[in-house]
Amino acid sequence: MTTTAPTTAPAYDTEEIQDAGHVDVLIVGAGVAGIGAAHHLRDEFPDRTFVILDAQDNRGGTWWTHRYPGVRSDSDLFTYGYRFKPWRGPSIAAAGEILSYLDEVIDEDEREEDRRVAEAAVIAGFHATVAELAAMRRHEGEVLGQVLTQRVREIAVLAERAEAAPGRRPEAIKARIVEQVAMLLDASDRFDPDRLHQEAILIASKADIREELDRLASHVAQIERLIAGGGPIGRRLDFLAQELNREANTLCSKSNDVELTNIGLELKSVVEQFREQVQNLE
Repeated sequence: MTTTAPTTAPAYDTEEIQDAGHVDVLIVGAGVAGIGAAHHLRDEFPDRTFVILDAQDNRGGTWWTHRYPGVRSDSDLFTYGYRFKPWRGPSIAAAGEILSYLDEVIDEDEREEDRRVAEAAVIAGFHATVAELAAMRRHEGEVLGQVLTQRVREIAVLAERAEAAPGRRPEAIKARIVEQVAMLLDASDRFDPDRLHQEAILIASKADIREELDRLASHVAQIERLIAGGGPIGRRLDFLAQELNREANTLCSKSNDVELTNIGLELKSVVEQFREQVQNLE
């Protein structure tokens, strides 16, 4: 609950509440004492501003927060009640009567202009909070975009290294296969040379990572366009991260060269870092 009593001048607008920076008196707790203090401040010091702070939306105080064994008063309410609003019920009151009494005091004592000021303060605070949240999210988005862009560049560099790796050149693949076939023929004369030649061609075609490199380049280009365009791109980037991981796995499985295998493992690591950052996007 927040109640503000201004001077006798018209109620402040939202900008005035934001720029005020302070009030004259801060009352902590909207219990019996806090409500009474607010009334006397308004009557005796009409030129002062004050705010009542309480965690509850309406009244507060220990009667509200200390529930056990229930709201009650063992005091004479004629004595305990407010002088500016004398108690009209029985001297020993029940819980509902006491709380109704406090609600009546609040309703009668809170002027319409005070309610407008309080509402303006709440609205101003809400707008300020939303603006800060939006600014924070924009900043986080910019930083995250930079991180994702850096990871994509690393993926592109690794793909270029794989493209230029000597081990993926046709002559290198052919040399390895020829060496392996020669070892098999030397070990036994039962192998059919023609059959070995066909198997060698099949192995060579499977060892080619041209398609994987092309798809990696395509995925990188798509990701760069999405990041540049902005907006809610989290799901699409997550899908592309899965595709990148699939290509990295295929590259590793096809590799029969140490350098290409190391590039593939490094690529998998960077793709995983990229995927983890994507989880922070909408």
